[in-house]
Amino acid sequence: MWIPSFNNLSKIAALVALSAASVATASAGTCHAASFNSAAPAFAIGGSCTLSDGVTISNFRATAVAMGGATAPANVAGLGDLRTLALNGNIALGPPGSFPTPGAGTLLLQYAFTVTPPPRMLLTGIENGTWVAAVTSTQVEPITQTAYACVGGVFSSLPAGNGAPSPASCSGSIVSADQFSTTAFSAATSMDVYVALSVGGTVTRITCNVGYTIQTMGAMAQLSSGGGWDTQLTLINKDNSNPVPATLSFFDNGGAAQQLPFTFPQGILQPQTTSTVSETLNPNQLLVLDTNDVTDQAGLTGSAQLTTQGSIDGFAIFRYTPTGQEAVVPLEQRVANSWILAFDNTGGIATGVAIANPSSSAAMIPVEVRDDAGAVIATGVINLAANGHTSFLLTDAQLGFPATANKRGTVKFGGQISVLGLRAAPIGAGSFSVTTIPVLANISFGAGSMAQVSAGGGWQTTFTLVNTNPTTGAQATLTFHDNDGNPLSLPLAFPQTGTKATESTVNVKLVGGASLIIVANDPNNADVGSAVLTSGGAIGGFAIYQYTPTGQEAVVPIETRGVTSYVLAFDNTNSIVTGLAIANQTSSPVTVGVTVRDDTGATLQSGTIQLAANGHTSFLLTDNYANAANKRGAIEFDGTAAGQISVLGLRAAPTGLGGAFAVTTIPALAK
Repeated sequence: MWIPSFNNLSKIAALVALSAASVATASAGTCHAASFNSAAPAFAIGGSCTLSDGVTISNFRATAVAMGGATAPANVAGLGDLRTLALNGNIALGPPGSFPTPGAGTLLLQYAFTVTPPPRMLLTGIENGTWVAAVTSTQVEPITQTAYACVGGVFSSLPAGNGAPSPASCSGSIVSADQFSTTAFSAATSMDVYVALSVGGTVTRITCNVGYTIQTMGAMAQLSSGGGWDTQLTLINKDNSNPVPATLSFFDNGGAAQQLPFTFPQGILQPQTTSTVSETLNPNQLLVLDTNDVTDQAGLTGSAQLTTQGSIDGFAIFRYTPTGQEAVVPLEQRVANSWILAFDNTGGIATGVAIANPSSSAAMIPVEVRDDAGAVIATGVINLAANGHTSFLLTDAQLGFPATANKRGTVKFGGQISVLGLRAAPIGAGSFSVTTIPVLANISFGAGSMAQVSAGGGWQTTFTLVNTNPTTGAQATLTFHDNDGNPLSLPLAFPQTGTKATESTVNVKLVGGASLIIVANDPNNADVGSAVLTSGGAIGGFAIYQYTPTGQEAVVPIETRGVTSYVLAFDNTNSIVTGLAIANQTSSPVTVGVTVRDDTGATLQSGTIQLAANGHTSFLLTDNYANAANKRGAIEFDGTAAGQISVLGLRAAPTGLGGAFAVTTIPALAK
């Protein structure tokens, strides 16, 4: 937490909330503020402002000013669980000359910075993208506010009253508050922030220059090494131009640094046993590292955290070597207050859960379990140490929630954490296929695309839809399209009701907290295409498609990020095969640019893919891009506008048992 010093009289405080996604690291800067004499203060440019060394300001930061001799409230509606310093005394910041001190009562001004990869900083209010002030006094007065920043420079002068500063007064780039969400900050290292607040005709003005670096953070909720388990981690620098440093840190269940043995299949680094791995990745370069502690029969479990100052992304794949089954562990970079995991413990299926606390403070995680009708069937609390981790079967009598046995439903976990869901489905001879279950967060109304649907020819696709709003029902429409973008009629089964239908569009209404299962399997045809989910409420979901002769499964997330480009890491070494699917989720044809690179970032091939309106294609990578054979690397897909396409990657790795392959989804990384 930082406190600027204004002649030792400052009562300006910072409110800080920890985030696992992105943070801005503050450096010493210059604050412009009043010199605080007892009479009318003079506005001084170049006053002293020292920030504590090593302080980080989270993805959601708010700064408060209290005036008029009262104490600021501990919490303000809309801010959530933020720590607050008590603010007392009279504070007046203003322009040169006389400035009236506000009367009795408390005035609390809040503003927030949010950093999101790719490096951007969002200056916003607490609610609805506007600046918000909370006032408690005997008389609530009209409030208006003006907010600007001079990015990469300082304001040489400020306007009178609460007017907007002129562009000529900014030595950098002037940006208004409502433009921050679309402004890139990667080139700048400091900014002047200017706020003018008018309360009942009295204007309060604050400017502060803060230096910062943009730092991206992420967590992987499960890491297993030894005891039959092998984990391979892949990092990629998505920046086309700049080298970027990255550090991976590993923690055990109790949150202590975890020493793990690592090998590096590319030969970039020497084998080592360490709790941190740091490396600078060149543009578009991959780093692959593998851990398997063969000396520990019980195996080591824990989690991993990534810290970087650029566009580094990645994932992990852990493998149970006796059976060759694999599952992916995404790098969690989202910021959310809650996470919803859909589970299915029917038909011999088992659900596993892993949770990591990426915070340096202990966490109490509230848990709420609902059945598929939306009724609460269990609640509880999971306690994790700072940087701690836990993993368990959902039905476990001690660590889990036995009420989920033989049921479908959802589990809601609270807090800024990282959650992984695993589905283990029986495939015969006592073996199971293992599939990652996407964890739902920040679901809102709109549309999303699933890049692959397969029904028939040995394939079956199971859709899971979840109303993440526990109190309000919502309507959803699931639409199927073939490769040419035409409506695709599929034989559908609804196991919760026992009904069947053949449809190209499914319209459903889900009550609050409920979930719906739809199974597509065509015994007479081999249907392939994509699906689009639209909803007027908070309905999310995913699909799992299964190759029924072997029972192997892979997950298809619903793509809602709405970006222009995606990157998929591939590994075609050691008999591993990479499959790809791309869907156009718009009603117009799309030309998709394709660039295939090796693991050093060098271009192997490039080209384009033509997709019809609502069209789809799927192929093995080496069938279309032969230069990717026997190599590791990444393939980049570039649309011409945000939200045009969705992409799915599949990894088929030999299990070593009778020529079988384990199928795993490769995360599509947004660029």
